[in-house]
Amino acid sequence: MSPSQPLFTLGQWRPVQGPQVVELAGATMAGRRKGRRKVAGRSSMPVLCKFERPSFTASQYDEIIKLLEEAGWSAPEGRRYHVCYGQPGKLRVIQVWDSEQQLRTYYQALYPILLKVGVAPVEPYLEDVYHILEGRQPC
Repeated sequence: MSPSQPLFTLGQWRPVQGPQVVELAGATMAGRRKGRRKVAGRSSMPVLCKFERPSFTASQYDEIIKLLEEAGWSAPEGRRYHVCYGQPGKLRVIQVWDSEQQLRTYYQALYPILLKVGVAPVEPYLEDVYHILEGRQPC
């Protein structure tokens, strides 16, 4: 898959060329990692996923979180970390997942919620996690 090929193809259900494709309600999410090709369906290491939008407000974020909670997706299996950060009108989200497949399963629940709130999906940046250093736990 070339770096210029989008991770998401919005519109009709149609195949996307490249390794591993997951079809979602009106979109596809193809497996792409910076600097390497991945064998389809073979990711056993943690993956970092970063979502950035030109504009993403706190009220949109809060509504998405509320709807995910109502749908039973507030603590999905495999998500280690979820961090929302940035300026109030330009929030960003970083997540770390045990596997890319668990991220894809979560996204199938997230996608219709994004559309309901009026947040168009953006191409996430995916990268294998090399190492996680846990913080010290309080006594």
